[in-house]
Amino acid sequence: MHIFVYEFLTAGADPALFSQASLVREGRDMLLASIDELSAWPHTQVTTLWHSWLGEFPFAGLARTHVNVLDVDSSKQEQRLFEQLLKEVSSVLVIAPEFHDQLLNRVRLVEEAGLRHLGCDAWAIQMCADKLAIYEFCKKNQIATIETFTDQNALPELASWIHKPRFGAGSVATSKLTFSQAQSAEMTSEFGPMLLQPCLEAVPLSMACVINADGVRFLPLVQQHLCEQTFQFISSSPVNNPGLTQAAEELILTIIAHLPGLSGYVGFDLLHRVDRQDVLLMEINPRLTSSYLTYRRMNLPVFTPDLCACPG
Repeated sequence: MHIFVYEFLTAGADPALFSQASLVREGRDMLLASIDELSAWPHTQVTTLWHSWLGEFPFAGLARTHVNVLDVDSSKQEQRLFEQLLKEVSSVLVIAPEFHDQLLNRVRLVEEAGLRHLGCDAWAIQMCADKLAIYEFCKKNQIATIETFTDQNALPELASWIHKPRFGAGSVATSKLTFSQAQSAEMTSEFGPMLLQPCLEAVPLSMACVINADGVRFLPLVQQHLCEQTFQFISSSPVNNPGLTQAAEELILTIIAHLPGLSGYVGFDLLHRVDRQDVLLMEINPRLTSSYLTYRRMNLPVFTPDLCACPG
C-alpha cells in the first residue's frame, strides 16, 4: 500500500502562513505523528511533502525505508507534486485547515482522482467547516450546542463573548471580548466572516472517534487546557469520569446518526457545564486535531488498516 500523507502548512501550500507559528508547529507535529503510525502498517510506503523553509525533514524515530519525502521550494511546485502523487498512490490522508476551503479543495481532488481519503468526505467537510451551518444543523436536530450569532444587534447582554471565524481551524483569529466589544467587533477578517458565541462557565473537552465500515471506535475523553484570552491550545489531559464520557459518547453518536459522510478520524470539541451537568457541542473537526497528539503520547492506536474500508 502506498499512502500520501499531506499536511498543508509544512508542504508550503501558502508560505505566507509560516508566520502563524502555532499552526505550523501543530501541523508539523500531526504530520510526523501520523507518518510514524501509518508507516508501521504492514507492506506500507508513506510519501509526504516538506517545504525547504522548514529545514531538514526530522526523520528521528521514523523508518526511512518506509518514508519518502519530496522537497518543496514553492507553492507552484507543491501543487504540481500534489497532483502528481494522486496518480501514484493508493490512499491519501489530508491534514489541512478549513479556512479558505483548503481542506475541502484538496479532498475534492482526492475524490476526483478516485482515491480513498482516510478521513471525511468532501460534503461532510464542507458542512463541518461552517460553524454557523453546524449550529443550525444542531438546532434542527435538537442537539445540544452553544448559541451562535452573526447579528450583533441580537446579542443577549452577557459579560464575555468569543469572537471567531465562521470558517476556521484551531484558535486562529479567535479572541475573548466584553459585551461592549462584541457589539462593535469587526465581523469580517482575512479568514472570512466572523461570528460570536457566549463565553460560558464550562470545562472545554475534546473527544475523537474513528469511524469505519465496522462502526465507531471512541478514543478517550480529554480536557483541553487553553489560553484564557486567545483560546490557543496549550495541552490536554485524560478525563477519568465514566458518566461524563458516556454523555459525550451519546452526544457524538446522535451527531453521527444525522450527519452523513463522517469517516476516519473525527474530533469533537465539547463544553461541560458543571452547574447543569450537561455537555454541549462546540465544533466538529473533520480532520486530525491536537488531541491526536495526546492519544499518540498515550500509545493508543488511532490509524489502523481497517480505515481503508471506512464508509463513504
